[in-house]
Amino acid sequence: MGLPLCCSRPSLTSHARGLLTSLFTLLFLWLGSAQLRVEGPDQPLPATVGQDVVLPCHLSPQRDARSLEVRWIRDEFSETVHHYRNGEDLYGEQMEAYVGRTELARDGLSAGNLDLRITGLRPSDDGLYVCTVGDAYNEAIVELEVSAPFFHNAQPWMVALALVLVLLAVSIGLGVYLFRKKVTQSRELVNRDAKLEEQPAEIEEKDARLAELAAKVEEQSAELEKQAAELVRKDAKMVEQAAELAWRRCLLPQNRVKVTLDADTAHPMLVLSQDQTSVRRETEWQQVPDTPERFDTCCCVLGREEFREGRHFWEVEGEGEWLKFSWWAVGVARASVKRKGEIDTSPGEGIWAVEYYYEHLKSLTSPPTHLSLSPVPTRIWVCLDCTQQQVSFINADNGVEIFTFTAASFNGESIHPWFLLKKRGIQLCLRDSTL
Repeated sequence: MGLPLCCSRPSLTSHARGLLTSLFTLLFLWLGSAQLRVEGPDQPLPATVGQDVVLPCHLSPQRDARSLEVRWIRDEFSETVHHYRNGEDLYGEQMEAYVGRTELARDGLSAGNLDLRITGLRPSDDGLYVCTVGDAYNEAIVELEVSAPFFHNAQPWMVALALVLVLLAVSIGLGVYLFRKKVTQSRELVNRDAKLEEQPAEIEEKDARLAELAAKVEEQSAELEKQAAELVRKDAKMVEQAAELAWRRCLLPQNRVKVTLDADTAHPMLVLSQDQTSVRRETEWQQVPDTPERFDTCCCVLGREEFREGRHFWEVEGEGEWLKFSWWAVGVARASVKRKGEIDTSPGEGIWAVEYYYEHLKSLTSPPTHLSLSPVPTRIWVCLDCTQQQVSFINADNGVEIFTFTAASFNGESIHPWFLLKKRGIQLCLRDSTL
């Protein structure tokens, strides 16, 4: 019976040693985690509206944070800006104002960096942000100061106009000040009749000086207004010259293209030539399939060629016995232009064109712009500049500009030549002659 008692003592000692080892291990881990801190910058972080910004934060001492839970919070709202846990971004609690605009910098997590990127800064993003890690560490506060840019992308005429307005305000203020000063002097003069009688010359001199000063202020204001108007005029002239340079570049020989008509888009009352280079209108509908690409109400047809970039031009001529009394239009259209039902032939519908009507021309703007031309051209160069998003029409007989659409909204679509015939008796022909 003595042997079992001797064998049980080592077992109790082993359990005691194991328990002490576990306690020391837990104490060591607790002490190690208690020294870990979350740190951020000491100074506010400046940024500008519209920019992207990175809010810096890191663990000290450095350790891998990929398996930790990281949460960024707006201090004044106590709501979540970004939530990260165990390698995943969690968006269930994210503030609506930050949806799609935040990202935790993953490349620095292994080194203990907890940086948060915010894109497209707004004025409402200004304020304090709190970075927390799990529940066992302290937190870091980052202050973000968001400011708006001043005179961002301001044009010269805008700066000049602002200067004129400031000077006008100064002039008005000076005039009010002088008027009040004069009123005050008049009241003092009324109370001092004796002194007024003794000093009439001095009073007249002061009035003259005030009048002279007011006249100088008005003269300077008028001169500034004149200079501002001249700046606006020069700016408009530069825009006009840029547009002219663009269409002249289009007319370089290497930009000429051969255009053919797309029979699949032609209205059933339109008849195309065999080589697809001319079109005329008939009284009866042709036996053609009614496809989604075909115009069914307006007698239109598109060119087969499509353009997305570069500069291009082609020549269109109206000819026929009844040309003087004809009604037709030429230009360009987006590939998505409406094919069924009535069409608004304007840029709003994706059409940029000029229209010939009984020896008169007008641009199909909204509303249309009547053009005073003599003679009225029937041979027209259509110039398309996809780079500048500009469409110009040039008299092919004398090289004179007819009309130019600037800032055309192509919306990234393909652009096709576009033709319209509203009366019979003529045909529109695509010419292949050189300049």
